[in-house]
Amino acid sequence: MYRAIPIVGAIVALGLTSWAAPSPKQPPSMVQKLNQRANLDGVNDPKTTLNDVLDKLSKLYDVSFDISETAFKLEGLMAVGAIEVANPPIPAMKNAKLGRVLRKILSRVPAASGATFFVRSDYIEITTGAYHSQAIWGVYAGPHLPTVNVELEKCSLENAIHQLSEVTDFNVILDNRAAEKAKTSVSVRFRNTPLDTAVRLLADMSDLRSVHLDNVLYVTTKENAAALEARLEKEKTPTNPLDVDDSNQGEFKPRKGTGVSDIVPIKPKAGA
Repeated sequence: MYRAIPIVGAIVALGLTSWAAPSPKQPPSMVQKLNQRANLDGVNDPKTTLNDVLDKLSKLYDVSFDISETAFKLEGLMAVGAIEVANPPIPAMKNAKLGRVLRKILSRVPAASGATFFVRSDYIEITTGAYHSQAIWGVYAGPHLPTVNVELEKCSLENAIHQLSEVTDFNVILDNRAAEKAKTSVSVRFRNTPLDTAVRLLADMSDLRSVHLDNVLYVTTKENAAALEARLEKEKTPTNPLDVDDSNQGEFKPRKGTGVSDIVPIKPKAGA
């Protein structure tokens, strides 16, 4: 008579080990898609609409877009997707991150506060600069540093701040005195996060601090940050007299740059 042997026992008896089927590979996140390298051929047809370009990017890079019609209506723009964006032509962009390509295209949308985007979990929302600013900073007057969308997995603080500097074209500098603590491994995912907030949080994870001076974020030791901020307090630049009203006469503000600036046309003087 044959005796039934349990399957698990047979596997052990034969010196075999059980195995689990590999889990399916996770698809890239929307942040990863936004940071992928893209190639945009020049767009020369002046009749090309925003929808036309977004549809092309969607098919090429597997990204979904949604236009916030409500935000644009508040600035008097209707049917934003039908706005023509290729007059003058959009130049070709090779090996540029998809986020940069998208910003170039959105710069052609004539919204009063500009056009920009939010990165959502499964799509990119096209919206106005005013709505974007209100959602992120609320009533905070600024400076409004660039927002970052990055995923950092088990990388050193030094490498993390280098990546943030690269994706924003903003100066983020690490103090050599903090080099040892900057080896701390960090894993974070930032989505629509102001650069200064991201750097401050990363520095805190390594028991460091960041200081904002002009167009630089400086990551240093807590002691040096306190000393530097005390010196900066004594070197504050007066507020532009044109921006001072009776309620804050004599107020002083520190210099803090955003690293980017809109070009404002200068009106000629009367009779010039």
